[in-house]
Formats: sequence, structure tokens, C-alpha cells
Amino acid sequence: MKFSYQAEAERCAVRMRSSYTMRQYYPDRAMFHQNETIQYFHHRNLDYVVQRKTRLKQIQTAEQAQAYCQEVRAKIHELIGDMPTEKPTGAKVVSSFSMPGYTVDNVLIESLPGYWITANFYKPEGLEEKAPAILFLCGHTKNGKAGDGYEAFCAEAVTNGFCVLTFDPVGQGERFMLDEKDAVHIEGHDPDSVHCHLGHQLFLMGESLNKYMMWDNIRALDYLLSRPEVDTGRIAVSGNSGGGQTSAFMGAYDDRIHVVAPSCYITELAELAYNCGIQEIEQDVYGLMKAGLDISDLMNAAAPRPYCVSGGLYDFFPVEGLRDATVETHRLYTMMGLQDKYEVFIGPRPHGFFTDNRKFVLNFICKHLMNGKKAVFPEDGIEIPEEKQLYCAGGDVRTLNTTTLLDYCRTKAAGDKCTDAPLEQRVRQTLGMRADYTPTGTVCVPADGQKDEFSFESEPYMRIYATLNRAGAADGLAVQVGEGGFDAQGPVLKVEPRGTGRATVQLGSFYFSEDNYYMNDESTYTWNAVLLGQSMLGMRSGDAISGIELAHTLSDGPIHLYGEGRYALYALIAALYADVSKVTLKGLLTSFADIVAQKDYDLSVADMGFGVLKSFDIDEIIEAVRARGIEVELIGRRDAMGNPV
Repeated sequence: MKFSYQAEAERCAVRMRSSYTMRQYYPDRAMFHQNETIQYFHHRNLDYVVQRKTRLKQIQTAEQAQAYCQEVRAKIHELIGDMPTEKPTGAKVVSSFSMPGYTVDNVLIESLPGYWITANFYKPEGLEEKAPAILFLCGHTKNGKAGDGYEAFCAEAVTNGFCVLTFDPVGQGERFMLDEKDAVHIEGHDPDSVHCHLGHQLFLMGESLNKYMMWDNIRALDYLLSRPEVDTGRIAVSGNSGGGQTSAFMGAYDDRIHVVAPSCYITELAELAYNCGIQEIEQDVYGLMKAGLDISDLMNAAAPRPYCVSGGLYDFFPVEGLRDATVETHRLYTMMGLQDKYEVFIGPRPHGFFTDNRKFVLNFICKHLMNGKKAVFPEDGIEIPEEKQLYCAGGDVRTLNTTTLLDYCRTKAAGDKCTDAPLEQRVRQTLGMRADYTPTGTVCVPADGQKDEFSFESEPYMRIYATLNRAGAADGLAVQVGEGGFDAQGPVLKVEPRGTGRATVQLGSFYFSEDNYYMNDESTYTWNAVLLGQSMLGMRSGDAISGIELAHTLSDGPIHLYGEGRYALYALIAALYADVSKVTLKGLLTSFADIVAQKDYDLSVADMGFGVLKSFDIDEIIEAVRARGIEVELIGRRDAMGNPV
């Protein structure tokens, strides 16, 4: 099959006309940025940027730059966490075929015992000596390694003398793993929904999809280096979009890589959050911002190796962030005398691995692994395989796998629970909760004879809304967390946790143009919180605590706390710390363990926390609340799918 550069240019032009730019979305952006929760994260992100840039400004010598790069490299290793200790030896070529100028081996590589990677190894025709090699990592294409631009790059590289190994990432191509039969919210053959659905379950167990996708990269690199055709002293890694992200992480993590070339990924986290929201789960390492790191530190950690960055002027990954991130790294490279090893290219294209970017990347790799040789690109296009020619497992690796990643992590997590510290401490630490949620800056506006409207800050920058309904008479005050059908006999203070009620982002505002189960306002809050080493579950529970403290200033009597559905979780956790006499929980989730015990679930990631199941589960909190002398009333628990139990 001929890959035509002219046809690609025409496809790109069509995409350019439909691709959004920031300017045309200004009215929607204004609505988006006026949201209280979005503003809270903007303030937190700005504080983080100021602290980080202040530190970088103090680096003035080559020695200081080298020390910084070594420090961030160590931090990245620590944040990603321990890799599996098993290295299965399974790897086999299942078929081969020839194309003009090169051959392709279809390869199965065992990543974990009984868990296979579907890969293609491209090698030049008539190779007489060991060749430099490229590990090419795919972005979020449904067909994975068979994506047009990705196949084109592999073919362009191999016809220029490189061996190339590429493979299907989790949830893509032959490694789809989940579909609509397995989970009601999986959309067709959509890799993003697979990444999110599986990643959320690993997240609860304190495991990271990012880590296991990195492990796949490492196992693929192990195989690439084992091939007799490959010169192990001349290895590059490259990738686009999601593959740009994983190639940047590989450059920061694995010393066996000699040249690093990510495309359409590099930006700054604060710019990303402000312009289009933090991206999905496998791109977000828990506590990265808390540790003072940014995406640019993935580049800094790779020094002194040659590094090139490519992007698109009309990419949705903010080009302003790409500029600032690369200026930062270029400064450090220059300080260390490595300026000739660092290059940046911004093509006049939208998001995608288009010809301009591929040429830049391949020429940079040639420069540093082939003594400055210029890459050759045939004018009329290049021959690439048909998708089915690249199959290693008949199109579906599930027919070969004897385990799943979820099963592996379930087994690993068994008996891995940490219960040494008191529960209150474990919950606070796991969810990243503050020690103090005293409401400040309280404003009361009488709404009518029976109602008062309150607003207050539950923590710096976070304004919360509440309504006091004084109807009825009773000893004390009821506090209702969020929405629900609470039938109180006396006055009720209804507290709206961040991102809910009046502070809900309106769908249709900028990034949140559709009601997507996995990619929405809740997920971008969550991933921003995760990068800061916290959780939306902990933050919203803290808002409930703050509302209870406000209630104590309004009444000297006992406080009856109420939460329904997702709000029951926030109320329960708040009751672990706040002064209440009774808590009524309607439709409370049975357990977090139920979410990972089966393939499907129906729970927002905003109601999860990283590593919760290593630390506690819901019934433990219930018993701890009762141990505080608080009456706990449970009405109609619900299972992982939201069904009554």
C-alpha cells in the first residue's frame, strides 16, 4: 500500500479547517475559567509554577545544572515506582513478510507472565552489519502500530538504514483488551476509554497505568537490544502524542536510550490545565507537581543525551507551553555546553505526526546516530504494509493472554495493605487531606425570610456555597452534603462541595463540549489534584468538614450530617474528623474493593483516591465513626454498578 505525501497533506488541510484554535473558543473559555473549582486549580498551579521557576532561576553554573538534572531523574524514578521484578523470557517471531527495501517480523513479546505485547520489527533489506535502531512508540490510534503516520515513519526509518521496533500500546490495535461487552461505558474501539477504565481500577490499588505502559516499553527495548541486527550503542526512542509522552518518560528513565525525540506532547502542565484540562490517567504521575517537577523535567532528566522536540503550531497541546518548556531545557543544555544536542521544531500543522515532523525527527536521529547523514524521502510516497499484514495474534491478543493486567495487579495487591498507622491518619494521608478546614471569608446574604445564602473558603482560593433553610423547629441543625432527598424536621444547611451545585462546570464550555463518561470536568479536576498529590475525594470531604464547622457557628445544638449517593462518601469521611452527633448515609457505595473485583463499575474517578485499597475501605471508616460515639444510619447501600444492595 502506497503512503502518499500529497494525500496526507490534503487530509491535514481538512483537519486544519475543523481543528479548533484557542481564539474561536474565547467565549466558551470565559465561561470555563469563571468556574470556582477551575479558578482554585489555576491559583494552585500558579503557585507551583512560581516556586519551581524561582528555583530554576537560581541555577547559574554547569555544575548546578548537572546536579539538577540528576536530581529530577532520581525523583522521576521514585515517582514512577518499583517496576515488576519478573522478566519473562517469552519472545517469538510468529510471521514475516517483505516490502520494497525492507522486511517485517511480526513479534510477540511477553511483558508479564502470560501477558503479551504485539510488535513489529522492521529491518533494512540486505543488511550486512549491525544497524542503529529506533524504538517507536504509538499515540492513541485505535489501530495502534498500524496507524498511517506511524507506519510511514517506520518505513521511512527502515529505508534509511535503521532497524525499528514498534508495538500496540495497552487498549490499542491487537491489544484492545476491553470492549462494550465488558464495560457499559467503553465506546466502540476507543483507546482513551480503555485507558481510563482500566487505569482507574489500578489507581485505587495504588498502581499506575503509566508504570505498566513504561514496563511494556522497557520489555520492548529488551527485545530490540536482543536482535543480532541491532547496534546496541546507537538506540533512539521516538513517538507522537501519547507516544510522545511515553518516549519522553523513556528518555528520562532508561539509560540504554541514546537519542530522545518526542513529538506533539511537550508543554507545561499549568498551560495544559488552563487551556484544555489535564489529560487522561496514564499521562499523570501521582505527586509530580508536588515534587516540583514539570513535563520539561522529563527532558532535563535525559541530559546529556541528544534531544529533539517537535510539535504543531495548531496543536491542542498548548504551543505556549511547548515554547516555555523547551526554553527552560535549552537553557540548561546550553549551560552544560550541550546546545548542539538540543533542537526544537514547530510545524505549521495540527496535532499529528505529519511529514514535516517526521522529517525533522528522522534527520535529527540520523545526525546523532549516523554521523550526520541526511534522511531520504521519496517524492511519490513510500510503501507501507496493510494492517492485517502486521497482525501477530490474528487481530486480538486476548486469544493468547492467560492473564490480564488487572488480574496481575489484583494478585500483586493481595496482602499489600498498610494498617500500621491509625485510620484517621491513613485516610488523611491517602486522600491528601489538609489538617484544617476552618471556613474563612464567610459571607451571608439573606435570600428571604426563611433562607440565608452563604459563601466561604474551605481552604485558600476555594470558595464554597451553602444555603441555610430555617424552616421547622428542632434541637440543633442538619447539614446536608450536596444533592439529595433529605427530609429534615428542622433547619438544614445544604453545603455544595467544590465542582458541584452552583460550581458545576457547564457542559458545552470549551474543553467539556460533550458529556463523556471518562473525559470530563470531573476527570480534569481529579488529574490536577493527583499531580498535586491530593484527591478530589479528599478535597470534597474537606469541604463538608468546613460546612460542618460553619454549622457550629450557627447552632449550639447537635449536628445531624446527611449524604446521599456520591455525597454519602464525602459525608462519611467528614464524620471521621468533624463534630457531629449522627450521620445518615443513603445509597453509600458498598466498598472500593468491589470496583476492582470485576471488569465493570459505575463510579466517577473523582470519588476514588490513589492507593485507597492499600490503606482502607468504606466499612472500616463506618466502624471508626461509630467508635467516636457517632450514630451511623445506613439506608440502601449500592454496589459498584450503582445497583441497590
